[in-house]
Amino acid sequence: MPDVVAKAMAVVTGFLLVAVLAILVVTSRPPAGTRQVVAEFKDAFPILEGMQVRTDGAITGSIGRIKVDDRGLAEITLLVNKSIPAPRSDATATIKQADSTGDSYVLYDPGSASGPLSDIRGKPTIACNTSDPAKPCTNTLSAPRFDDLINAFGPPSRPGSS
Repeated sequence: MPDVVAKAMAVVTGFLLVAVLAILVVTSRPPAGTRQVVAEFKDAFPILEGMQVRTDGAITGSIGRIKVDDRGLAEITLLVNKSIPAPRSDATATIKQADSTGDSYVLYDPGSASGPLSDIRGKPTIACNTSDPAKPCTNTLSAPRFDDLINAFGPPSRPGSS
C-alpha cells in the first residue's frame, strides 16, 4: 500500500511540475497586441521588469527585459499597447517616481515628428544620443527621486542629529 501512495504522489508531483513550467513559458512572452520599444538610460534605478509604462498618465504597458549594453547604458524594453501611436523620431522616455513609497514607472511619449524612430538592432530605440559620459542623455531621463532629495541633506542638516 505505501508503494502505491508513493507512486501516486510522484505522478501528481510530476504533473504539477510540468504544469508550472508550461505556465512560465506562456507568461514569459510579450503579451499579444504590444509594440516593443527600447529606451537607453545612463541610470535605470529603480526600474524592474513588470513595472508600469504610462503615456499621458494612463497605464499603456509594462517593462520588459532590462540589460546593460557594451557602452554601459541600461536598455529597457517597453512593452507598449499597439493602440498608442508608433514611436516617432522625437519619442522620449522618463523614469519617474509614482509615490513616496519608491514605486516607479516609465513615462513614455511616442512623439509627434514626421519621421519614425530609427531601429537599432531590429527594434525602435530611444537612443541616449550622447557620446560624452559627462553629458546627460537627450531623449531619456531619470527624474530626481524624493529619496534623492532627502539624502542630499547630510546628517548635520537633519534636526535632532548630532
